[in-house]
Amino acid sequence: MITLYFVPTCSKSRGAAALLDERGVEHTIHDYVKDPLDEATLAELVTMVGGDPTDMVRSSTDASTIGEVVAQLLADPADMQRPIGVRDGKAIIARPPERILELLDHD
Repeated sequence: MITLYFVPTCSKSRGAAALLDERGVEHTIHDYVKDPLDEATLAELVTMVGGDPTDMVRSSTDASTIGEVVAQLLADPADMQRPIGVRDGKAIIARPPERILELLDHD
């Protein structure tokens, strides 16, 4: 099961969902602007994606730590990079949308 953190107006989000649908991959969609994530979930996502925490932010930012990135995303959920796919403790920013397929090979 893949969880797709998603914004319906985003073409990359829709593209990632369409790729999963085309392959018959079971997934759930979470519109994180309509239903914002809590602090613990955001921190977990940033950690699972790995790398530079600021990769999770769509705009330029002065944030540099996981905590600062989480605080920024709590204040403005729409500023979170999208889409993000999560499966079995691994998260990936699916830009381009085809990156979502990397989760299919994850064991």
